[in-house]
Amino acid sequence: MEENKKQRKKRSVIDTSVVLSFVVAIFAVFSLAMAGLSMNQKSGVSYALNYDDTEKFDLKYEDETVGNVYYKEKNYIAEDANGHVFAFPLYYANSISSENRVFCIERGNEVNRAEYNRTEGYDEDPGLMYLLNLGYNNRDLAKINSAWNYSDNIDAWVIQSSIWLYLSETRGNDGVYKLVKNDETGYDDLAVMTANGAITIKEGVGGTPASYPNVTQAIRTLVDNAKHAVKPTVRVAAENSEYSQTEDKKFYVSALINVTGEPSSAMTSFDVALSGINGATLIDENGKEVGLTNIAPGTKLYVRVPADNVTEKGQTVKLNVTGHFANSRAYKYTGGSASPQAMALLQPGVDQAGVELVFAPDTGMNTTQTIYFIGLIVLLCGVGIVYANAKPVQVKQ
Repeated sequence: MEENKKQRKKRSVIDTSVVLSFVVAIFAVFSLAMAGLSMNQKSGVSYALNYDDTEKFDLKYEDETVGNVYYKEKNYIAEDANGHVFAFPLYYANSISSENRVFCIERGNEVNRAEYNRTEGYDEDPGLMYLLNLGYNNRDLAKINSAWNYSDNIDAWVIQSSIWLYLSETRGNDGVYKLVKNDETGYDDLAVMTANGAITIKEGVGGTPASYPNVTQAIRTLVDNAKHAVKPTVRVAAENSEYSQTEDKKFYVSALINVTGEPSSAMTSFDVALSGINGATLIDENGKEVGLTNIAPGTKLYVRVPADNVTEKGQTVKLNVTGHFANSRAYKYTGGSASPQAMALLQPGVDQAGVELVFAPDTGMNTTQTIYFIGLIVLLCGVGIVYANAKPVQVKQ
């Protein structure tokens, strides 16, 4: 009987040690998980914002009188070596000046001088936005072709031609996107746009024809570029989840924050909004504070927070970035009652993205030290358990 009591007591010690082992193991796993969670950060998904722009405009284009003959439109008339003709006017909003240029996106409809109103929604076709942006903000086609040295009006002629050809090739040469072809009159948009060699262009019926050797190559280049264009998007992410403390222990500083635009050339600037921890600021690589608005693309940024404002549980700084783009959305405008050609007006727009950064105070042990400490506890518990199991049981005589 005495021997059975000893065996039961020994099994009780062993059972207790097993339970203690499980408790210590669970505690260790939980501690490691919480340590990892405190260092976690989340990257936001980019989303677009609405942009308030021009609601309406009066469509303008030039008239022309040659001798005693009046022409409703002053067409720019191009002709290839085979006698094919391509003609259309240049379009303007409210007044005839290159700064007020607008572009047609429906070649298949007739033009109509009228008040044009913005339709619901907007077109986010990256290729269309690329061409419209070139038309509004960068008419210097020398960047496309180093031999280019033509006038602003010829630039606009090339861009308008590129828009019609791009839409015809990507949305189908039918309906509103159908290019003009008339065998009786010799009108053939596609033949002229894709002609090999030089074509002649005259500004209006009364204009003097001039030879332009590079315009069709420029049209083809722009259309191909448009087919590879991407929607303007801002992206923001921290280089990693680490952060450091300044030498005077007054601040925590995040890892490098990368803010990029896609395509990079489209983003003109960006703004940053910080929230979550009082006193959070942006600094550059030299530790100098950076303003939160109109930041130049490519600026190296870090988030700095006062150490005294971070609780022991850790706090999160939310960093929201608004990227400003020159070619963010294309609005469609229509006017009149006779199904006129729709026009497109491109306005600057924005895109937003965000990232969250977690800061926790230095409580005397970093993550590595914590892991070593937990390991030491497990080791000591194990030694104690082994000692308890190996200790000889004294039998009272």
